[in-house]
Amino acid sequence: MPCVISSPSTDSGKTTLSLLLSCWAFSKGIKIQTFKVGPDYLDQQQLSSIGQPICRNLDIFLSGEEWVQESFLRHSLKYEFSLIEGAMGLFDGLGSTTYSSTANISKLLNAPIIFIVNARGQVASLLATIRGFRDFDSELSIVGIIFNNVNSDRHKKLIKEVF
Repeated sequence: MPCVISSPSTDSGKTTLSLLLSCWAFSKGIKIQTFKVGPDYLDQQQLSSIGQPICRNLDIFLSGEEWVQESFLRHSLKYEFSLIEGAMGLFDGLGSTTYSSTANISKLLNAPIIFIVNARGQVASLLATIRGFRDFDSELSIVGIIFNNVNSDRHKKLIKEVF
């Protein structure tokens, strides 16, 4: 079962979440195959260092859609779970397009998205952000939301009230 970790932008916590999930799986004896969208090798090295199979890159621009699909299937078939860490923001691809973006990969592989959002300094605006991302492309499946940088119990309570 695949899962994409994505966010509205870079520095939202995608790598930290991906590393935490991979470490948790490793500690429970669950082997997962990790992937990284795009030609990003630092995150790939970090995900490879956990003890799971090495992290693989998925880059439509450099390799093409057919290769990405074949590579994903070949490397994920023997594992129950596959975790795909997105790059930049969900829709950020080549130039100003969504081509080769995390959204493009998610649709190509029919993989649901866990959306991590930086909640620092926001409450009601979070709802507008999430609705905007959800409604921008109805072919995507955002199945979970994680709020990062929730700084207090009060902040958490206010976010719960909005959602």
